[in-house]
Amino acid sequence: MKKELIYPVLLAIVSVVAGLAIGLTIARKPRYDFRPRFEGKGMMECDMRNKDMGRKDEIFEKISKRLKLSDGQKEEVKNILKSSRDEAKEVFKASKDKLAGLKEKTNTKIRSILSKDQQAEFDKMIGEMKGKMDRFKERRMPGIK
Repeated sequence: MKKELIYPVLLAIVSVVAGLAIGLTIARKPRYDFRPRFEGKGMMECDMRNKDMGRKDEIFEKISKRLKLSDGQKEEVKNILKSSRDEAKEVFKASKDKLAGLKEKTNTKIRSILSKDQQAEFDKMIGEMKGKMDRFKERRMPGIK
């Protein structure tokens, strides 16, 4: 009779201890926050806005060393990378402008089917969302408007 009682009790104790160990491990797991790559810099600010950042030089140096470029090739690669960066800036700006236009177009269409009271409430909602987005950007990407 004692053996029949000991095994279930031991199983229950081992289960409780294992559950506590797992629970404490999960509870103590560090929580990671998103932080911009460079302190005080926003996402696009690092490569696209600050011309003195070393990333573009790192890419050039890596290409130059690994491919053992001649002086003429180095100049051509520098020019290619510069034009590519300039083109990327234009694409980013154009897509940003296009998205802003799409948002305005959508809001205009929604407003057109609403009553005056609903339009006022909709405008209030948009203002609240804009405020939340501005606070988010300021918290996550300082210096970007």
